Amino acid sequence: MNVQAVLDSATLGGLSDGDLADELRRLQSEVSRLEARRAELIGEAERRDLARRQGFGSTTAWLMALSGDPGAVCRSRVAVATSLQTMPETRAAFS
Repeated sequence: MNVQAVLDSATLGGLSDGDLADELRRLQSEVSRLEARRAELIGEAERRDLARRQGFGSTTAWLMALSGDPGAVCRSRVAVATSLQTMPETRAAFS
């Protein structure tokens, strides 16, 4: 089930306890997959030096402008993405 399907699904009150737990598991799996993809994209942007080519001082600054997230969050995401570039087994586990 994709994110949109989860968001569009029946009202929460109509879910049994087991269905609620299953829905949470599916959602967590989807969130993890999306976070892994975000890390890949940020890593590729860093590798290409995309931020500087677009006039930003750093990938963190570029990501802040793009996402609206605070600097600390963006800095952490860039650090994770950069680290994953040198850790292929860990990167594969994220996917």
